[in-house]
Amino acid sequence: RLQARVVHLSHTCGVPPVVVVLRPLAPATVGVSYFEVLMATGGDGVYTWSAPSSGPTIATPGSPGWSGLTFSASGVLSGTPAVPGRLLLSATVRSGVVSASRTFAITVSAP
Repeated sequence: RLQARVVHLSHTCGVPPVVVVLRPLAPATVGVSYFEVLMATGGDGVYTWSAPSSGPTIATPGSPGWSGLTFSASGVLSGTPAVPGRLLLSATVRSGVVSASRTFAITVSAP
């Protein structure tokens, strides 16, 4: 059972704020195809997502990282995870002149 929470993060006069819909990301399993879509509302209705150029943060010490997963400008996190660990994705969504950033966690388990 997933629960969603909405957080208002930025606002520019005359433009609705961008709102990131927060919900737990489904856990992943090494070797199994994965697909999640991040969601936002507000702004001008056109959303572009990005992550730091350094890539996602590794939350599990010693984990080799996001091997096998990619994050697209449309907010899609997908691929086939190659290594287990707890990973963090710091994502920013931009809509017109407003933006919002949040960090999402995903747990990748061994098969």
